[in-house]
Amino acid sequence: MEVHVDRDAFMRGLQMAHNVVEPRQTLPVLANVLLEAQGDSLRMTATDLEVSVLHDRNPIYVRLSDGGLRNGYTIKLLNKLYEPRSFRLAPAGLPRATISIVGQEHQSDPVVTVPPDDLQSLRLYVTLDKKAVAKLPSEATEFSLVVTDVAGDGSAQHKATFRGPER
Repeated sequence: MEVHVDRDAFMRGLQMAHNVVEPRQTLPVLANVLLEAQGDSLRMTATDLEVSVLHDRNPIYVRLSDGGLRNGYTIKLLNKLYEPRSFRLAPAGLPRATISIVGQEHQSDPVVTVPPDDLQSLRLYVTLDKKAVAKLPSEATEFSLVVTDVAGDGSAQHKATFRGPER
């Protein structure tokens, strides 16, 4: 297969994706880059956001006074762009789940701003009410944490586990 690419267009794409080269590698290896050839076009997609989700180890869950459950997580958002970005976080695949970010508990629609080319670490609680807890299929239920760019520049998902008592 032979591919012909307009040099200027390709260079613009590479400049946008330059942060995907892992900095600590002895050989420059591209990470999080997808090249797709379709017909007579080449599409290059790169990630400019990394999301890490770490479930609290102790306690694994907290039973609330109303019968609900709460799980705690440490979330790390790495903004690979040279401009600040704002994100909204939401659970997916866990019906009736609500989230609260430590330091933004009283905001109905919390937004996390990550400085340019920086890592933002935050504490997040995912809570289920008593009715939702009763419908959990097992003591460990997988869901996704969806991180959406407020400017509409895409989103990222990271799998996580919501834990409760043994059944």
